[in-house]
Amino acid sequence: DAPTVTMQRLKALTTGGLPTFFDVSDNFDSSRIEEDNLVDGWARQNRSLVFMGDDTWTALFPTAFRRAYPFPSFNVKDIHTVDNGVLANVYDELDGARGDWDVLVAHFLGVDHVGHRNTANSRVMREKLDQMNEAMANLTARIDDDTLLVVMGDHGQTASGNHGGDTDDEVTAGLFVYSPGRTLVPAGAPVGKAVAQIDLVPTLAALVGSPVPFGNLGRP
Repeated sequence: DAPTVTMQRLKALTTGGLPTFFDVSDNFDSSRIEEDNLVDGWARQNRSLVFMGDDTWTALFPTAFRRAYPFPSFNVKDIHTVDNGVLANVYDELDGARGDWDVLVAHFLGVDHVGHRNTANSRVMREKLDQMNEAMANLTARIDDDTLLVVMGDHGQTASGNHGGDTDDEVTAGLFVYSPGRTLVPAGAPVGKAVAQIDLVPTLAALVGSPVPFGNLGRP
């Protein structure tokens, strides 16, 4: 749902509510989410949370994470700092160097910035997508049978690389859910079925056994 900008989408993706245009100004000066949400709910359950990536998360959830590796997110000319920061930390976390987390959030940003600077069909975008493909291959190879990997976009982008509105390209994003020890999709089930983004909050809550946020409007 519009507006398809990061702060509003993250708020909707953690509260189960709908984004509002009233919040648009907050995209450039994000403050703590006061509504009931998944992230603070997990923290209240004494689950250990680790974050790395777009520093919008630490503004929205300033006390939720045991460890946080935030990187500045608003310089659209910078297509590598956030992604390289995630990659510099995520493998140590996954390989058991620390091993004390229940939920790990990694927010890559380069694809978004490349879209703004170079368009969605540019050579630079192909290079950035190759980097993300390699990262996904490394992540799927490292997780164990008890880990659920959820890869999703908070919003899409137009062919010119912009977002914020309600065109199909802007409100559509990818979703990939994987766990090596579980069959998550029955054999013969259709691939590519559209899932309402608002339904992710109650689904994740059900999968990990945590309360559904009070204002949730979606369904598992």
